[in-house]
Amino acid sequence: MGEFVANGNHITGKWNTTFQMQAVQEEKNINFRQNFGTWTAEKMTVSPLGVTLYGEGEFNSAAEILVSAKMKDGSIQIFDSTISLNENREVQVKFLPDLPVEVSNIDSININGVEMHQ
Repeated sequence: MGEFVANGNHITGKWNTTFQMQAVQEEKNINFRQNFGTWTAEKMTVSPLGVTLYGEGEFNSAAEILVSAKMKDGSIQIFDSTISLNENREVQVKFLPDLPVEVSNIDSININGVEMHQ
């Protein structure tokens, strides 16, 4: 993912850029078990890059799963982009925020109306 800004200047030529990416160090595991019809989530992790559900079955990309975080200041962070991997009946679904989230500022995670506190 990236956030891009245009400033009206056009630069031509052979150029490239590099940048430092910090490893995700702050990750929390939350006890979680929920049936989504064709698969069952058995584990959840929360990191600055999103909420990941791990489970077994066959992921149905047409099924809508709503994920949000209630922050300690009362605001709500929506995780509205999804990346999924389904291989050998192992399911991994990551729900991404628009910008990285400070995990220590999360009060609770809400998945399809079920709220879980850290």
